Amino acid sequence: MPNGWGSDCSSICSNPYLSLSIVGIAIATICSSDRIDLRYILRRILTFPPFVAIVVALATDHLVRPDWIADVLEPIAATLTPLALAAVGYAIRIDRMRERVAALGIGPTFRLVLAPLAMFIMYAALGMLRDDPVAQVTVFEMAMPPMLGASVIAMDHGLEPDLVALLIGIGIPLAMVTAPAWWWILVNF
Repeated sequence: MPNGWGSDCSSICSNPYLSLSIVGIAIATICSSDRIDLRYILRRILTFPPFVAIVVALATDHLVRPDWIADVLEPIAATLTPLALAAVGYAIRIDRMRERVAALGIGPTFRLVLAPLAMFIMYAALGMLRDDPVAQVTVFEMAMPPMLGASVIAMDHGLEPDLVALLIGIGIPLAMVTAPAWWWILVNF
């Protein structure tokens, strides 16, 4: 491995934003344009800010950075999630909920109940659930609400932005109930 990459590189490379940058942007671009234009898809991937940030991080990992850089960037980074949540929150159209009842039932049910249940059953069948913290964390991660970054990408590409905002708006509060329930199940299994 190049100088300075070590285990930090593997944690950067396994970051969900790397897969979101490549696969998610490609899928969103194809779905929003109804055509496959590889040059356009590649341009969208290469200009996606998290992808650019990962490339810069990998390219500069071996450099020593002064402490003041972290002092400047950490407060800015702390605003990212609240700003994204506010942007999605402002996009919620309560008046359009009635049109989306089926999707609003299916989406959170799959994400917060069925997906973690499938992982729970798989790990339980393999006998790994009780003693393997990786299995427990995997099931718990499956019980997390819809991914905010993926939602922003879907909204940016015009892929049912009203539905996406409603799914986030419903999914996050519901996860405050379902995630602790899943944790209780995992701890007491």
